[in-house]
Amino acid sequence: MSWAVIKNIFDSIPLIQKIIPFMQRNKPVPGLEITLSYGRGSFPGVSSCFYLEFHFFNNTGSVVKISNLRLTDVTSLLGVHRLVDKVRSGNFHPLKFLDAKGGYTQRHIIIETNKKAKAGIPLGEDYAEDRVRALMGEINSLSPRQKRTNFFNLKFLVALGNNKLQEKVSRY
Repeated sequence: MSWAVIKNIFDSIPLIQKIIPFMQRNKPVPGLEITLSYGRGSFPGVSSCFYLEFHFFNNTGSVVKISNLRLTDVTSLLGVHRLVDKVRSGNFHPLKFLDAKGGYTQRHIIIETNKKAKAGIPLGEDYAEDRVRALMGEINSLSPRQKRTNFFNLKFLVALGNNKLQEKVSRY
């Protein structure tokens, strides 16, 4: 075996170590259902607007902890409200969960088995109900093969039971 072949084998090890966690990180969470809908809501500076809502239903048989929920790789096909926070260094929109008072204020949440949680992001001022319905129809009609960042990625950290947090990605 030549020195060049051996060197190529050793040089490829860090790449393999990077690929395997990436593949594991993108596996869906079995039993954690995420559905989309829309509704109306308000946030500081805006009296009322449409929201894109993410519903999390825990059917895992264990307690689920979710934190660091964010939209990444948002394309121009999804118009997020101009007043919504955007972390420029990471190029993402942080999302918060709905609290007991009806406001989106919680950065992390614990969902018991067979319970639900909701997070949302305000849509642009130019979204009327017919445009929101059309958007939802487009997103829901995508096949799994088409869900490669057509609109956005939903990323979050999740822990089942007492396991450590792992990053997950859901593509829309």
